[in-house]
Amino acid sequence: MKKEWSCMIFVVAVVFALSLFQTGQAQSSAGEKMKIELRQRAETGPFIQFPEEPEPKAEPRTEAKAATPRGTTGVVVMHFNQICLINPASQTVTGPFLKGQLNWSQYGDAFDVVLTTDGKLAIVSIFGDSTVYFISLQNASNPVLLGSVELPFFAEDIALTPDNKYALVTDGGFSSRIASIHVPSRTLVQDLDTAGVYSNAVTVASDGRTVLTADYWAAFVNVFLLDPATGMLTYVERIGTLPYRPINVAVSPNGKTAIMATFGDSTNGIAGNPCLFRINSPGDISYMGHVNLPAALNGGQSVIFSRNGLKAYYLTSSSPGGQQYVRVLNITGPGWATLSPAAIAIPKHFGSSSLFGVDTLAVDPKGNYLYVGNKTVYGGKDMLVIIDLATNTVSKVIENLSSIQLDMPTGVAFCGATSDLGVKMTVDNWTPAKGSVVTFTITVTNWGPDTTKAVQILDKLPSGLSFVSANASGGSYNPANGVWYVNSLWKGGQKETLTIQAKVMQTGSITNTAWEKSQFNADPIDTNDKDVVTVTGQ
Repeated sequence: MKKEWSCMIFVVAVVFALSLFQTGQAQSSAGEKMKIELRQRAETGPFIQFPEEPEPKAEPRTEAKAATPRGTTGVVVMHFNQICLINPASQTVTGPFLKGQLNWSQYGDAFDVVLTTDGKLAIVSIFGDSTVYFISLQNASNPVLLGSVELPFFAEDIALTPDNKYALVTDGGFSSRIASIHVPSRTLVQDLDTAGVYSNAVTVASDGRTVLTADYWAAFVNVFLLDPATGMLTYVERIGTLPYRPINVAVSPNGKTAIMATFGDSTNGIAGNPCLFRINSPGDISYMGHVNLPAALNGGQSVIFSRNGLKAYYLTSSSPGGQQYVRVLNITGPGWATLSPAAIAIPKHFGSSSLFGVDTLAVDPKGNYLYVGNKTVYGGKDMLVIIDLATNTVSKVIENLSSIQLDMPTGVAFCGATSDLGVKMTVDNWTPAKGSVVTFTITVTNWGPDTTKAVQILDKLPSGLSFVSANASGGSYNPANGVWYVNSLWKGGQKETLTIQAKVMQTGSITNTAWEKSQFNADPIDTNDKDVVTVTGQ
Protein backbone atom coordinates (compact mmCIF):
# COMPACT_ATOMS: atom_id res chain seq x y z
CA MET A 1 0.00 0.00 0.00
CA LYS A 2 2.87 2.38 0.79
CA LYS A 3 4.30 2.01 -2.71
CA GLU A 4 0.92 2.51 -4.35
CA TRP A 5 0.24 5.72 -2.42
CA SER A 6 3.77 7.02 -3.15
CA CYS A 7 3.27 6.49 -6.88
CA MET A 8 -0.15 8.18 -6.78
CA ILE A 9 1.22 11.16 -4.87
CA PHE A 10 4.16 11.42 -7.28
CA VAL A 11 1.93 11.47 -10.35
CA VAL A 12 -0.32 14.08 -8.73
CA ALA A 13 2.74 16.23 -8.01
CA VAL A 14 3.93 16.00 -11.58
CA VAL A 15 0.50 16.85 -12.94
CA PHE A 16 0.30 19.79 -10.53
CA ALA A 17 3.71 21.02 -11.69
CA LEU A 18 2.62 20.80 -15.30
CA SER A 19 -0.62 22.63 -14.61
CA LEU A 20 1.26 25.59 -13.14
CA PHE A 21 3.20 25.92 -16.35
CA GLN A 22 0.11 25.54 -18.50
CA THR A 23 -1.95 28.11 -16.59
CA GLY A 24 0.84 30.67 -16.50
CA GLN A 25 1.19 30.76 -12.73
CA ALA A 26 4.97 30.71 -13.01
CA GLN A 27 5.92 34.26 -12.25
CA SER A 28 7.88 35.22 -15.36
CA SER A 29 8.46 34.27 -18.96
CA ALA A 30 11.77 32.77 -17.87
CA GLY A 31 9.93 30.40 -15.57
CA GLU A 32 7.34 29.60 -18.23
CA LYS A 33 9.98 28.83 -20.83
CA MET A 34 12.16 26.74 -18.55
CA LYS A 35 11.65 23.02 -19.08
CA ILE A 36 12.47 21.87 -15.57
CA GLU A 37 12.61 18.20 -14.82
CA LEU A 38 9.11 17.95 -13.39
CA ARG A 39 7.57 19.15 -16.63
CA GLN A 40 9.78 16.95 -18.79
CA ARG A 41 8.93 13.91 -16.75
CA ALA A 42 5.23 14.63 -17.14
CA GLU A 43 5.67 15.02 -20.90
CA THR A 44 7.95 12.05 -21.52
CA GLY A 45 7.41 9.86 -18.46
CA PRO A 46 10.71 7.99 -18.72
CA PHE A 47 10.60 6.68 -15.16
CA ILE A 48 6.82 6.29 -14.91
CA GLN A 49 7.16 3.75 -17.71
CA PHE A 50 10.35 2.30 -16.25
CA PRO A 51 10.29 -1.45 -17.04
CA GLU A 52 10.74 -3.90 -14.18
CA GLU A 53 13.48 -5.63 -16.18
CA PRO A 54 15.11 -2.93 -18.33
CA GLU A 55 16.77 -3.92 -21.55
CA PRO A 56 20.51 -4.44 -20.98
CA LYS A 57 23.05 -2.43 -22.94
CA ALA A 58 26.83 -2.52 -23.15
CA GLU A 59 28.48 -3.89 -20.04
CA PRO A 60 29.51 -1.22 -17.49
CA ARG A 61 33.08 -0.56 -16.47
CA THR A 62 33.68 -2.80 -13.45
CA GLU A 63 37.36 -3.62 -13.80
CA ALA A 64 39.54 -3.19 -10.73
CA LYS A 65 42.27 -0.56 -10.91
CA ALA A 66 44.97 0.82 -8.64
CA ALA A 67 44.05 1.05 -4.97
CA THR A 68 42.27 4.24 -3.99
CA PRO A 69 44.00 6.35 -1.29
CA ARG A 70 42.13 6.29 2.00
CA GLY A 71 38.94 8.34 2.04
CA THR A 72 39.36 9.79 -1.45
CA THR A 73 36.84 7.62 -3.30
CA GLY A 74 34.33 9.61 -5.34
CA VAL A 75 30.69 8.68 -5.84
CA VAL A 76 28.58 9.00 -8.98
CA VAL A 77 24.82 8.70 -8.57
CA MET A 78 23.15 6.80 -11.40
CA HIS A 79 19.64 8.01 -12.25
CA PHE A 80 18.09 4.54 -11.94
CA ASN A 81 18.92 4.10 -8.25
CA GLN A 82 22.46 2.78 -8.08
CA ILE A 83 25.93 4.25 -7.59
CA CYS A 84 29.39 3.98 -9.15
CA LEU A 85 32.70 4.68 -7.42
CA ILE A 86 35.56 6.83 -8.74
CA ASN A 87 39.23 6.16 -8.14
CA PRO A 88 40.73 9.65 -8.63
CA ALA A 89 44.29 8.32 -8.71
CA SER A 90 43.65 6.24 -11.84
CA GLN A 91 40.59 8.19 -13.06
CA THR A 92 38.62 4.97 -13.36
CA VAL A 93 35.07 4.03 -12.39
CA THR A 94 33.83 0.79 -10.84
CA GLY A 95 30.30 -0.46 -10.39
CA PRO A 96 27.45 0.05 -10.52
CA PHE A 97 26.70 -1.00 -6.93
CA LEU A 98 23.62 -1.42 -4.73
CA LYS A 99 21.22 -2.12 -7.59
CA GLY A 100 17.79 -2.79 -6.14
CA GLN A 101 18.76 -1.57 -2.65
CA LEU A 102 18.31 2.19 -3.06
CA ASN A 103 14.58 2.32 -3.80
CA TRP A 104 11.44 0.67 -2.48
CA SER A 105 9.42 1.59 -5.57
CA GLN A 106 10.32 1.47 -9.25
CA TYR A 107 9.90 5.25 -9.56
CA GLY A 108 12.86 6.28 -7.41
CA ASP A 109 14.96 8.76 -9.42
CA ALA A 110 18.36 8.99 -7.71
CA PHE A 111 19.76 12.51 -7.97
CA ASP A 112 22.17 14.00 -5.45
CA VAL A 113 25.02 12.77 -3.25
CA VAL A 114 27.22 14.22 -0.50
CA LEU A 115 30.22 12.70 1.26
CA THR A 116 31.43 13.22 4.80
CA THR A 117 34.67 15.10 5.23
CA ASP A 118 36.69 11.90 5.67
CA GLY A 119 35.07 10.32 2.59
CA LYS A 120 33.84 7.27 4.51
CA LEU A 121 30.08 7.89 4.27
CA ALA A 122 27.88 8.83 1.31
CA ILE A 123 24.31 10.14 1.51
CA VAL A 124 22.14 9.78 -1.60
CA SER A 125 18.73 11.29 -2.38
CA ILE A 126 16.00 9.24 -4.10
CA PHE A 127 13.48 11.79 -5.34
CA GLY A 128 10.37 9.72 -6.10
CA ASP A 129 10.64 7.68 -2.89
CA SER A 130 11.11 10.78 -0.67
CA THR A 131 14.07 9.00 0.92
CA VAL A 132 17.76 9.55 1.59
CA TYR A 133 20.11 6.58 1.91
CA PHE A 134 23.30 6.23 3.97
CA ILE A 135 26.14 4.22 2.41
CA SER A 136 29.41 3.15 4.03
CA LEU A 137 32.54 3.66 1.90
CA GLN A 138 34.94 2.19 4.45
CA ASN A 139 35.81 -0.43 1.82
CA ALA A 140 36.37 1.43 -1.43
CA SER A 141 35.56 -1.68 -3.46
CA ASN A 142 32.44 -2.71 -1.57
CA PRO A 143 29.97 0.05 -0.57
CA VAL A 144 27.49 -1.10 2.07
CA LEU A 145 23.97 0.26 2.64
CA LEU A 146 23.60 1.30 6.29
CA GLY A 147 20.03 2.60 6.41
CA SER A 148 17.68 5.31 5.21
CA VAL A 149 15.42 8.15 6.33
CA GLU A 150 12.05 8.76 4.69
CA LEU A 151 10.92 12.38 4.37
CA PRO A 152 7.45 13.96 4.03
CA PHE A 153 8.40 15.49 0.66
CA PHE A 154 10.33 14.56 -2.49
CA ALA A 155 14.05 14.49 -1.66
CA GLU A 156 16.36 16.10 -4.23
CA ASP A 157 19.17 18.33 -2.96
CA ILE A 158 21.38 17.47 0.04
CA ALA A 159 23.91 19.59 1.95
CA LEU A 160 26.12 18.41 4.80
CA THR A 161 27.31 20.52 7.73
CA PRO A 162 31.12 20.91 8.05
CA ASP A 163 31.16 18.72 11.20
CA ASN A 164 29.30 15.93 9.33
CA LYS A 165 26.61 16.02 12.00
CA TYR A 166 23.55 17.14 10.03
CA ALA A 167 22.29 16.62 6.49
CA LEU A 168 19.87 19.23 5.11
CA VAL A 169 17.48 18.16 2.37
CA THR A 170 15.20 20.17 0.07
CA ASP A 171 12.55 19.32 -2.52
CA GLY A 172 13.12 20.05 -6.18
CA GLY A 173 9.52 20.99 -6.88
CA PHE A 174 6.79 23.00 -5.21
CA SER A 175 7.63 22.52 -1.54
CA SER A 176 8.28 25.10 1.15
CA ARG A 177 9.87 22.50 3.44
CA ILE A 178 13.42 21.75 4.45
CA ALA A 179 14.52 18.75 6.51
CA SER A 180 17.38 18.40 8.99
CA ILE A 181 18.68 14.87 9.61
CA HIS A 182 21.03 13.83 12.41
CA VAL A 183 23.64 11.83 10.49
CA PRO A 184 25.16 9.63 13.25
CA SER A 185 21.75 8.30 14.32
CA ARG A 186 20.06 8.65 10.90
CA THR A 187 17.02 10.36 12.41
CA LEU A 188 14.89 13.29 11.24
CA VAL A 189 15.24 16.11 13.76
CA GLN A 190 13.23 18.81 11.94
CA ASP A 191 10.78 19.21 9.09
CA LEU A 192 10.56 22.99 8.77
CA ASP A 193 7.73 24.41 6.67
CA THR A 194 8.25 28.06 5.68
CA ALA A 195 4.85 28.56 4.08
CA GLY A 196 5.10 30.43 0.79
CA VAL A 197 8.90 30.46 0.86
CA TYR A 198 10.19 27.72 -1.43
CA SER A 199 13.51 25.92 -1.00
CA ASN A 200 14.63 24.24 -4.23
CA ALA A 201 18.35 23.93 -3.38
CA VAL A 202 20.40 24.14 -0.18
CA THR A 203 23.97 24.73 1.02
CA VAL A 204 25.74 25.28 4.34
CA ALA A 205 28.59 27.74 4.89
CA SER A 206 31.84 26.74 6.59
CA ASP A 207 30.73 28.48 9.80
CA GLY A 208 28.29 25.59 10.25
CA ARG A 209 25.42 27.99 10.92
CA THR A 210 24.61 29.94 7.76
CA VAL A 211 22.22 28.02 5.50
CA LEU A 212 21.12 29.32 2.08
CA THR A 213 18.33 27.95 -0.09
CA ALA A 214 17.29 28.88 -3.62
CA ASP A 215 13.65 29.84 -4.29
CA TYR A 216 13.36 29.38 -8.02
CA TRP A 217 9.69 30.32 -8.24
CA ALA A 218 9.97 33.74 -6.59
CA ALA A 219 13.62 34.44 -7.59
CA PHE A 220 14.76 34.83 -3.99
CA VAL A 221 17.58 33.50 -1.83
CA ASN A 222 16.44 32.36 1.60
CA VAL A 223 18.65 32.66 4.67
CA PHE A 224 18.44 30.33 7.68
CA LEU A 225 20.46 29.85 10.85
CA LEU A 226 21.30 26.34 12.03
CA ASP A 227 21.79 25.50 15.69
CA PRO A 228 24.87 23.22 15.58
CA ALA A 229 23.92 21.64 18.90
CA THR A 230 20.39 20.57 17.94
CA GLY A 231 20.26 20.71 14.14
CA MET A 232 17.21 22.97 14.29
CA LEU A 233 16.80 25.63 11.59
CA THR A 234 15.47 29.15 12.06
CA TYR A 235 14.28 31.21 9.10
CA VAL A 236 16.00 34.63 8.95
CA GLU A 237 15.08 36.45 5.73
CA ARG A 238 14.80 36.29 1.97
CA ILE A 239 17.02 38.29 -0.37
CA GLY A 240 15.87 39.36 -3.85
CA THR A 241 14.08 39.76 -6.09
CA LEU A 242 16.97 38.47 -8.22
CA PRO A 243 17.14 39.30 -11.93
CA TYR A 244 17.40 35.55 -12.67
CA ARG A 245 15.84 32.42 -11.23
CA PRO A 246 18.20 30.54 -8.85
CA ILE A 247 18.45 26.80 -9.28
CA ASN A 248 21.52 25.85 -7.23
CA VAL A 249 23.92 27.42 -4.74
CA ALA A 250 27.44 26.86 -3.39
CA VAL A 251 29.65 28.54 -0.77
CA SER A 252 33.42 29.07 -0.99
CA PRO A 253 35.75 27.08 1.32
CA ASN A 254 36.44 30.18 3.44
CA GLY A 255 32.71 30.78 3.89
CA LYS A 256 32.79 34.34 2.53
CA THR A 257 31.35 34.00 -0.99
CA ALA A 258 28.17 32.31 -2.20
CA ILE A 259 27.30 31.83 -5.87
CA MET A 260 23.85 31.03 -7.23
CA ALA A 261 23.48 29.11 -10.48
CA THR A 262 20.48 30.58 -12.29
CA PHE A 263 18.17 30.08 -15.24
CA GLY A 264 17.71 32.83 -17.80
CA ASP A 265 15.22 33.45 -20.59
CA SER A 266 16.22 32.31 -24.07
CA THR A 267 13.24 34.05 -25.69
CA ASN A 268 14.38 37.46 -24.50
CA GLY A 269 18.11 36.78 -24.78
CA ILE A 270 18.73 36.78 -21.01
CA ALA A 271 21.60 34.58 -19.82
CA GLY A 272 21.47 32.49 -16.66
CA ASN A 273 24.15 34.56 -14.97
CA PRO A 274 25.95 33.54 -11.76
CA CYS A 275 24.65 35.69 -8.88
CA LEU A 276 27.16 36.70 -6.20
CA PHE A 277 26.65 37.06 -2.44
CA ARG A 278 28.91 38.06 0.42
CA ILE A 279 28.53 36.31 3.77
CA ASN A 280 29.31 38.97 6.35
CA SER A 281 28.64 36.91 9.48
CA PRO A 282 26.39 33.98 10.40
CA GLY A 283 22.98 34.70 8.88
CA ASP A 284 24.03 38.10 7.47
CA ILE A 285 24.15 38.03 3.64
CA SER A 286 24.57 40.76 1.03
CA TYR A 287 23.70 40.50 -2.68
CA MET A 288 26.68 41.85 -4.64
CA GLY A 289 25.53 41.53 -8.26
CA HIS A 290 26.18 39.05 -11.03
CA VAL A 291 28.74 37.97 -13.64
CA ASN A 292 27.62 38.47 -17.24
CA LEU A 293 27.65 35.40 -19.48
CA PRO A 294 26.94 35.30 -23.21
CA ALA A 295 23.18 35.59 -23.73
CA ALA A 296 22.91 32.09 -25.22
CA LEU A 297 24.10 30.50 -21.96
CA ASN A 298 20.79 30.58 -20.14
CA GLY A 299 20.58 27.14 -18.48
CA GLY A 300 22.57 27.23 -15.24
CA GLN A 301 22.84 24.03 -13.21
CA SER A 302 25.75 23.66 -10.79
CA VAL A 303 28.57 25.69 -9.33
CA ILE A 304 31.56 24.47 -7.36
CA PHE A 305 34.66 26.19 -5.99
CA SER A 306 38.24 25.05 -6.45
CA ARG A 307 39.85 23.48 -3.39
CA ASN A 308 41.70 26.72 -2.60
CA GLY A 309 38.63 28.88 -3.25
CA LEU A 310 40.31 31.08 -5.85
CA LYS A 311 38.12 29.90 -8.73
CA ALA A 312 34.59 28.65 -9.27
CA TYR A 313 33.29 26.39 -12.04
CA TYR A 314 29.84 27.00 -13.46
CA LEU A 315 27.92 24.38 -15.47
CA THR A 316 25.40 25.84 -17.90
CA SER A 317 23.86 25.16 -21.31
CA SER A 318 23.10 27.15 -24.43
CA SER A 319 19.82 27.71 -26.22
CA PRO A 320 18.92 26.56 -28.78
CA GLY A 321 20.55 23.13 -28.88
CA GLY A 322 21.34 22.56 -25.21
CA GLN A 323 25.13 22.27 -25.63
CA GLN A 324 26.62 22.21 -22.14
CA TYR A 325 29.60 24.29 -21.06
CA VAL A 326 31.69 24.85 -17.97
CA ARG A 327 32.64 28.50 -17.47
CA VAL A 328 35.41 29.55 -15.08
CA LEU A 329 35.05 32.40 -12.58
CA ASN A 330 37.97 34.11 -10.84
CA ILE A 331 37.15 34.92 -7.21
CA THR A 332 38.58 38.37 -6.54
CA GLY A 333 37.26 38.98 -3.02
CA PRO A 334 34.35 38.16 -0.71
CA GLY A 335 31.26 38.24 -2.93
CA TRP A 336 33.19 39.31 -6.04
CA ALA A 337 34.16 37.41 -9.19
CA THR A 338 35.13 37.96 -12.82
CA LEU A 339 34.61 35.77 -15.87
CA SER A 340 37.56 33.88 -17.31
CA PRO A 341 37.78 33.53 -21.12
CA ALA A 342 37.82 29.74 -20.75
CA ALA A 343 34.66 28.07 -22.14
CA ILE A 344 34.86 24.29 -21.88
CA ALA A 345 32.36 22.44 -24.09
CA ILE A 346 31.13 19.15 -22.64
CA PRO A 347 31.12 16.53 -25.43
CA LYS A 348 27.81 14.77 -26.20
CA HIS A 349 26.05 16.43 -23.25
CA PHE A 350 22.91 18.20 -24.39
CA GLY A 351 19.71 19.36 -22.71
CA SER A 352 18.36 22.76 -21.84
CA SER A 353 16.65 21.89 -18.55
CA SER A 354 18.20 21.48 -15.11
CA LEU A 355 17.92 19.53 -11.87
CA PHE A 356 17.09 21.61 -8.80
CA GLY A 357 20.07 21.72 -6.45
CA VAL A 358 21.76 18.59 -7.78
CA ASP A 359 25.53 18.95 -7.67
CA THR A 360 26.71 17.59 -11.01
CA LEU A 361 30.24 18.99 -10.63
CA ALA A 362 32.94 17.67 -8.30
CA VAL A 363 36.61 18.60 -7.88
CA ASP A 364 38.92 15.67 -7.10
CA PRO A 365 40.70 15.57 -3.70
CA LYS A 366 43.95 17.00 -5.07
CA GLY A 367 42.13 19.85 -6.82
CA ASN A 368 43.48 18.99 -10.26
CA TYR A 369 40.44 17.64 -12.12
CA LEU A 370 36.75 18.47 -12.44
CA TYR A 371 34.24 15.63 -12.87
CA VAL A 372 31.01 16.45 -14.72
CA GLY A 373 27.71 14.54 -14.60
CA ASN A 374 24.47 15.32 -16.45
CA LYS A 375 22.63 18.57 -15.76
CA THR A 376 19.41 16.94 -16.92
CA VAL A 377 18.01 13.44 -17.40
CA TYR A 378 16.19 14.69 -20.49
CA GLY A 379 18.82 14.39 -23.22
CA GLY A 380 21.57 13.26 -20.86
CA LYS A 381 24.15 10.59 -21.65
CA ASP A 382 25.61 7.65 -19.76
CA MET A 383 29.01 9.24 -19.50
CA LEU A 384 31.24 11.03 -17.02
CA VAL A 385 33.46 13.85 -18.30
CA ILE A 386 36.79 14.75 -16.69
CA ILE A 387 38.31 18.23 -17.16
CA ASP A 388 41.98 19.05 -16.55
CA LEU A 389 41.88 22.26 -14.50
CA ALA A 390 45.45 23.17 -15.39
CA THR A 391 44.57 23.50 -19.07
CA ASN A 392 40.75 23.89 -18.87
CA THR A 393 40.31 21.12 -21.42
CA VAL A 394 38.45 17.81 -21.44
CA SER A 395 41.05 15.15 -20.64
CA LYS A 396 38.93 12.00 -20.45
CA VAL A 397 35.41 10.71 -21.10
CA ILE A 398 34.17 7.56 -19.36
CA GLU A 399 31.16 5.94 -21.02
CA ASN A 400 28.80 3.01 -20.29
CA LEU A 401 28.81 3.25 -16.52
CA SER A 402 25.50 1.37 -16.29
CA SER A 403 23.98 -1.70 -17.93
CA ILE A 404 20.45 -0.22 -17.92
CA GLN A 405 19.04 1.60 -20.92
CA LEU A 406 18.46 5.35 -20.32
CA ASP A 407 20.47 5.26 -17.08
CA MET A 408 23.02 8.04 -16.62
CA PRO A 409 25.11 9.81 -13.96
CA THR A 410 23.60 12.83 -12.20
CA GLY A 411 25.14 13.91 -8.89
CA VAL A 412 28.91 13.56 -8.34
CA ALA A 413 30.87 14.07 -5.12
CA PHE A 414 34.24 13.66 -3.47
CA CYS A 415 35.11 14.21 0.18
CA GLY A 416 34.70 17.76 1.40
CA ALA A 417 38.23 18.35 2.71
CA THR A 418 41.64 16.75 2.37
CA SER A 419 44.83 16.92 4.38
CA ASP A 420 48.03 15.22 3.37
CA LEU A 421 49.70 14.18 6.61
CA GLY A 422 53.34 13.18 6.48
CA VAL A 423 54.88 11.00 9.21
CA LYS A 424 58.64 10.86 9.83
CA MET A 425 60.61 9.01 12.53
CA THR A 426 64.25 9.13 13.57
CA VAL A 427 66.27 7.51 16.38
CA ASP A 428 69.27 8.80 18.31
CA ASN A 429 71.17 5.48 18.30
CA TRP A 430 70.92 2.82 15.58
CA THR A 431 73.05 0.23 17.44
CA PRO A 432 72.10 0.58 21.12
CA ALA A 433 73.39 -1.79 23.78
CA LYS A 434 70.90 -4.13 25.42
CA GLY A 435 69.57 -2.46 28.56
CA SER A 436 70.25 1.07 27.32
CA VAL A 437 67.60 3.71 26.50
CA VAL A 438 67.00 5.01 22.99
CA THR A 439 64.94 8.01 21.91
CA PHE A 440 62.59 7.90 18.91
CA THR A 441 61.43 11.23 17.45
CA ILE A 442 58.18 11.18 15.45
CA THR A 443 57.07 14.24 13.47
CA VAL A 444 53.70 14.66 11.79
CA THR A 445 53.19 17.50 9.28
CA ASN A 446 50.00 18.71 7.62
CA TRP A 447 50.90 19.54 4.03
CA GLY A 448 47.34 20.62 3.32
CA PRO A 449 45.44 21.77 1.44
CA ASP A 450 43.01 21.88 4.42
CA THR A 451 43.27 22.21 8.17
CA THR A 452 42.37 19.00 9.97
CA LYS A 453 41.55 17.80 13.46
CA ALA A 454 41.16 14.59 15.48
CA VAL A 455 44.59 13.47 14.24
CA GLN A 456 45.84 10.20 15.70
CA ILE A 457 49.29 8.70 15.08
CA LEU A 458 49.93 5.10 16.14
CA ASP A 459 53.31 3.93 17.48
CA LYS A 460 52.80 0.75 19.48
CA LEU A 461 56.27 -0.25 20.68
CA PRO A 462 57.36 -3.74 19.63
CA SER A 463 58.24 -6.48 22.10
CA GLY A 464 61.97 -5.70 21.96
CA LEU A 465 61.37 -2.24 23.45
CA SER A 466 60.00 -1.26 26.87
CA PHE A 467 58.35 2.15 27.32
CA VAL A 468 60.14 4.60 29.61
CA SER A 469 58.66 8.04 28.90
CA ALA A 470 57.13 10.28 26.21
CA ASN A 471 56.88 13.98 25.53
CA ALA A 472 54.58 15.56 22.91
CA SER A 473 54.72 19.13 21.58
CA GLY A 474 50.98 18.84 20.93
CA GLY A 475 48.39 16.45 22.32
CA SER A 476 49.25 13.38 24.42
CA TYR A 477 50.61 9.85 24.02
CA ASN A 478 49.04 6.75 25.54
CA PRO A 479 51.68 4.00 25.88
CA ALA A 480 49.00 1.39 26.61
CA ASN A 481 47.48 1.54 23.12
CA GLY A 482 50.32 3.34 21.36
CA VAL A 483 48.13 6.23 20.16
CA TRP A 484 49.41 9.79 20.00
CA TYR A 485 46.35 12.06 20.12
CA VAL A 486 47.63 15.08 18.21
CA ASN A 487 44.26 16.91 17.88
CA SER A 488 44.36 19.73 15.27
CA LEU A 489 46.91 20.56 12.60
CA TRP A 490 46.64 23.73 10.54
CA LYS A 491 47.16 23.63 6.79
CA GLY A 492 50.34 25.00 5.29
CA GLY A 493 52.87 22.83 7.09
CA GLN A 494 52.02 22.89 10.80
CA LYS A 495 53.89 20.09 12.53
CA GLU A 496 53.97 18.47 15.94
CA THR A 497 56.65 16.25 17.46
CA LEU A 498 56.57 13.26 19.82
CA THR A 499 59.64 11.83 21.52
CA ILE A 500 59.47 8.34 23.01
CA GLN A 501 62.19 6.93 25.24
CA ALA A 502 62.35 3.15 25.36
CA LYS A 503 64.62 0.56 26.97
CA VAL A 504 66.25 -1.98 24.65
CA MET A 505 65.25 -5.46 25.87
CA GLN A 506 67.06 -7.73 23.37
CA THR A 507 69.86 -8.03 20.90
CA GLY A 508 69.30 -8.18 17.16
CA SER A 509 66.95 -6.27 14.91
CA ILE A 510 64.02 -4.37 16.46
CA THR A 511 61.59 -2.59 14.12
CA ASN A 512 59.48 0.33 15.30
CA THR A 513 56.69 1.69 13.07
CA ALA A 514 54.76 4.96 13.31
CA TRP A 515 51.78 5.60 11.04
CA GLU A 516 48.74 7.80 10.56
CA LYS A 517 45.86 6.03 12.28
CA SER A 518 43.07 8.50 11.56
CA GLN A 519 42.08 12.15 11.08
CA PHE A 520 38.92 14.17 10.40
CA ASN A 521 39.71 14.73 6.71
CA ALA A 522 40.57 12.38 3.89
CA ASP A 523 44.24 11.93 3.05
CA PRO A 524 44.86 12.10 -0.73
CA ILE A 525 48.42 10.74 -0.55
CA ASP A 526 49.15 7.50 1.31
CA THR A 527 52.83 7.05 0.45
CA ASN A 528 54.00 9.26 3.33
CA ASP A 529 51.56 8.05 6.00
CA LYS A 530 54.06 5.91 7.90
CA ASP A 531 57.75 5.56 8.67
CA VAL A 532 59.80 2.62 9.90
CA VAL A 533 63.02 2.59 11.94
CA THR A 534 65.02 -0.56 12.68
CA VAL A 535 67.65 -0.57 15.40
CA THR A 536 70.05 -3.42 16.18
CA GLY A 537 70.52 -4.30 19.84
CA GLN A 538 74.10 -5.12 20.83
